[in-house]
Amino acid sequence: MKQFLIRALVFLILVLAVLEIGVIIRLSPGFINIGFNKGGWFKVEKRIHKSKTNIKAKRLYVGDSVGNQLFHPDSVENSLTSNAAVTMIGNYILCKNAIAANPHLEEIVLVSVPNDIGFSFEKKLVYNNFVKPFFEFRNLGAFEPLLYEKLWQRPVSFLSIFHWFKILPVSDVNFSNDQLIKERGAYVLEMKQQHLSDMAILYINKLKRMCDQHEIKLKLVSPPVPEHWLEDSRNWSQMREQIRANQLEDIFKNYLNQVKYLPIDHYSDGLHLKQEYVKSAQNDVLSLINNSD
Repeated sequence: MKQFLIRALVFLILVLAVLEIGVIIRLSPGFINIGFNKGGWFKVEKRIHKSKTNIKAKRLYVGDSVGNQLFHPDSVENSLTSNAAVTMIGNYILCKNAIAANPHLEEIVLVSVPNDIGFSFEKKLVYNNFVKPFFEFRNLGAFEPLLYEKLWQRPVSFLSIFHWFKILPVSDVNFSNDQLIKERGAYVLEMKQQHLSDMAILYINKLKRMCDQHEIKLKLVSPPVPEHWLEDSRNWSQMREQIRANQLEDIFKNYLNQVKYLPIDHYSDGLHLKQEYVKSAQNDVLSLINNSD
């Protein structure tokens, strides 16, 4: 019996080792674009690969899914925009990779609507978009103690450091404490956040320090948002107070004052712009970027 268990354990280890190597190869730059890419985390993996390549421009874009509409990496060479659930941690790692690969960078622009910029870790979408693609040995140096505390809320998430676990159907981990989100998984419901999370504050400060260290300008700019958000957020009163309390004025500057508000019929789902309004929004954002300090 003991010999059987030893053989079974050795066999299991060999199977997992082969599976691990297979998944690593599947996620490599040469293979990730081949075939059907299941899950949003494959898209984030592409951003990670691109963050380590040569970028000719001196400006880099990162940001949420609305920013991704305006500066999609497939059409904008110097863009690593993805989605809000990548969180500020993921954006920090993307920028860290890009700076290491492109020491000529002079400016990083975070393009995100206010509801996304402070995205909390305790969201359903975070596991698939941050933990799966970014929880790897090579990124652990960027993981702060607060992040490990968050991961310990769902200890099974630590298995995601192994590539074989990322592809298992049982590996979907929900960090959300919102029962409605758990039941419905509504994307727009997750976006209705009007404050900066603890993790966002921590990593936006890290991003600013890293930019300062490399003499890179950091700019925050918002795409246009639905006009009812102004009233719903009471002109972002909670976020403004957090900016003051955490001494983030030097980072946010006029970010909230420059937000443009559009009628709700400009949006396909209450968050993302209809295609016919994307180009105009891109021009507005570029004007804000080019005319800011």
